[in-house]
Amino acid sequence: MNRLTNIRKKQNKKGFVLPIVIVFMLVGSVLLATAFHMVTTNTKIAYKQFQYMKAHYLAVSGVEMAYGALFVDGEDIFNQYKLEAQNCISTDSNPTSADLLDTITIDGENINLKMHLLRKGSEQTLDNYYIHIESVSKTDDGEEYTIVSDVSVFNPALIWTKQD
Repeated sequence: MNRLTNIRKKQNKKGFVLPIVIVFMLVGSVLLATAFHMVTTNTKIAYKQFQYMKAHYLAVSGVEMAYGALFVDGEDIFNQYKLEAQNCISTDSNPTSADLLDTITIDGENINLKMHLLRKGSEQTLDNYYIHIESVSKTDDGEEYTIVSDVSVFNPALIWTKQD
């Protein structure tokens, strides 16, 4: 009788391994799928952050290049804006809204630049006139990143930059 009980116990244990293996495989598959999803999500986030940082620094470079362009070749561009500001003061008028447009390429990426004269404040004095520089770069998704900088016509060392 004892021998018969041992045989039945062995037979009952034989079918118990399959459900345990199935449960472990199911749990392992869920963990593996979760880990894969986390890795792909983190990769997408890192790439998007890289694109924004690249667009930011390209836009900053565009502002810096436009600022430098104001003072090359004997400060011709800067002096044109200063002369326009002086004309506005003498005629008591506002600056025209005409933009100096340019596209520059840095490391294969296009940066759109705009420059125009603007007046801040109500008084017609030279220290209220600024050269408005706008630099726009794009991410691979087509989203625009803009940096805006205003350079004083009265004192070109005074620069205000804000990020949009």
